[in-house]
Amino acid sequence: MTVKYTLWRIKEGKRQVWEDWCREIMGKHQEEGVLSLTEEDLVRERCMVFGEGNDSYVLYEHQSLEGKKKKPFNSNRELNLKHNRIFHECLVRVNGETTLGYDLRVE
Repeated sequence: MTVKYTLWRIKEGKRQVWEDWCREIMGKHQEEGVLSLTEEDLVRERCMVFGEGNDSYVLYEHQSLEGKKKKPFNSNRELNLKHNRIFHECLVRVNGETTLGYDLRVE
């Protein structure tokens, strides 16, 4: 499994918009969101919001299928178009690809 992390800054005044969208994804769009992940060869997409007020950030995690890279989103799916629009309305990339410091797991 390939894991990729990216760090984003939430634009000034957009934290509530982003958090509302996250709740909407996890609510009424969850089933379609999971279907979209399978179309992109992802097994997980996680968004963690941290910071306060205008000093807020998002850490994105993508886990793709073993030996696969994330495919582009399906632009025929309305949910993906809305997600892309809100994503760019609210977030600015902080840096290039973020490297993982460590990930310990007991199996």
